[in-house]
Amino acid sequence: MENKNKNNLTFLEWARQVSAQYPDILEHMQISSDLLERVIAKRIIQTAGGGEE
Repeated sequence: MENKNKNNLTFLEWARQVSAQYPDILEHMQISSDLLERVIAKRIIQTAGGGEE
């Protein structure tokens, strides 16, 4: 079963799109005091291929 959002993108495609369009927001999320924001940002960056594994 493939995960798709309402625009019919896979999570990988969505993560790449978000990473390309909003790098400043992801950077801010990575230094947030909220643990959940940091985890979400890390997952998006790793999935998009721009982070360490």
